[in-house]
Amino acid sequence: MPIPAYGTSTAVKVLYQRDSKDGRNNVYYMSLGVDTNGDGAVDKEVVYYTPDTAVGPGVVVSLYFTNSTGDPLVVCTVDTAGNCAVTNSTIFAAYKINNFNTTTITFQLPGAVLYIGLAAVDATGYSDGAVDDFWVFWDDLTVTYSACGLPAGWGLQGNYAWQSYNYLLVTGTATAYTSLVSGGLTYISNFTGSGLYAVFDSSLSPIFGLYKAGSSFSALCGFSTPLGSLPAAAVVELRPLSGFGDVIIRDSYGNILARYGCHYTATPAYVGYRAQTGEYLRAYRLEVWG
Repeated sequence: MPIPAYGTSTAVKVLYQRDSKDGRNNVYYMSLGVDTNGDGAVDKEVVYYTPDTAVGPGVVVSLYFTNSTGDPLVVCTVDTAGNCAVTNSTIFAAYKINNFNTTTITFQLPGAVLYIGLAAVDATGYSDGAVDDFWVFWDDLTVTYSACGLPAGWGLQGNYAWQSYNYLLVTGTATAYTSLVSGGLTYISNFTGSGLYAVFDSSLSPIFGLYKAGSSFSALCGFSTPLGSLPAAAVVELRPLSGFGDVIIRDSYGNILARYGCHYTATPAYVGYRAQTGEYLRAYRLEVWG
């Protein structure tokens, strides 16, 4: 079952043992198989590794990606200082863990985690019973996450949107939406991350709204208009006013930081949130004022 790649945490116990003549070019690691675009397949591998490479370089190999002959791709070579420079940053990421036994890893990734794997690699190969091998014993793997269904009256286009902890999480090429309220004049929301907050027509095409990436905002109404960096932004209002779309960004005191308006001809039907590949948006509230 896919689970959120944002906000999920893991912990695991590990016992690492070396033979007396082991060459110390070893790496053991946890590997996440992440779907960032909602197609149900792994397109990003995120590795958390512990090296023992004091004598020679180690290697991390992929658990999910292979070459044309079926051999696993190399995620990275780990140097004698324990550093891992990934071979392809589009599909791989790697983070060093000094001690799995005392570390809880909390993911802040887009998309959904499809797989969690545990692995170990001896760069000089493995031969059962040899005096230059090592062993890794994994135990007590725990995965903590929050992934409830959408609120009543909400729909989903795509795969990955959940009520998670105290927010609505939309990620991995998905749109979460709900019908406009009769008599509603303004729709107020506060959200973080990257993605689109918009009024949509019945086919879920955005009519007008606001795109956010970090602290930078752009108004959307047929085309995108940059509004600049607004780190003090707290809430966004969308007002579908009889053919005129009004977008207002306010700070926590209610002061207007930016405003944009445009005319439209489509018929508004829904309000909601959209995230594309590599994005996650966390919405904390949506209020309708009449």
